[in-house]
Amino acid sequence: MPPYSAAEWLSTPTKTEPMPKGPSFLFFWGHSDKSGERACLSNFYPAPFTDTATDNSFFCSEQFFMFKKAELFGDTDCMAAILKCKEPRKAKGLGRAVRKFDDAVFAAHAQSFMEEACWLKFSQNEWMKDYLLGTGKKRLAEASPYDARWGIGMSEEDAMHLEEADWPGENWLGIVLERVRGRLLLQGEEAEEGEEAEEEHGDGDAAAGPTPLARASSDEYGKGASAYTEEDMVEWKRIAVSA
Repeated sequence: MPPYSAAEWLSTPTKTEPMPKGPSFLFFWGHSDKSGERACLSNFYPAPFTDTATDNSFFCSEQFFMFKKAELFGDTDCMAAILKCKEPRKAKGLGRAVRKFDDAVFAAHAQSFMEEACWLKFSQNEWMKDYLLGTGKKRLAEASPYDARWGIGMSEEDAMHLEEADWPGENWLGIVLERVRGRLLLQGEEAEEGEEAEEEHGDGDAAAGPTPLARASSDEYGKGASAYTEEDMVEWKRIAVSA
């Protein structure tokens, strides 16, 4: 685990509180091999996962995000087409053709949809989760010169000459990835607390079966931690504290 707690990470300043440039930021853009491991931060990067609420399978977070966009506006034909496609650019194109689309309505839901997509992606793909956690407390910034909503609206090279407050883009994807990183860190701390509680109390409750905390950290019980909800996480915390 990283040498800091989830609470410390969650205290990281937001965009309204400027941080120094340079090593405090990790810029990313694109999903090709030339981007190295940070390519996994892109929504186009191949990362199969299952939506545990519906059992629908997705090949990348872009596909899931566009599916949720179509679902929001009740475009069932578009939803079906997105589920069938196997190429992120095609999924994005289908999402742009959603019927009865209203950007103001979508903008109110977009970040939560993206956070759900990235949570499923990183919680179910181990090396990607390790990479995201390995970015520590660095600010994450999608250095797309073509996207001023999800990206910073400029290249990494140009961004390095400006303060963050002067970037033209909102960097929603970077913000969402930082939230997911914090949730993954908290999940790891919960699992560690559960293991410590079990060690302290021995095997006395073994006959009753594994606790939710134990199930969350074990692949023996299906999809492991990624199959559990935020309500489960609250319950695990309660068990760990009261044990």
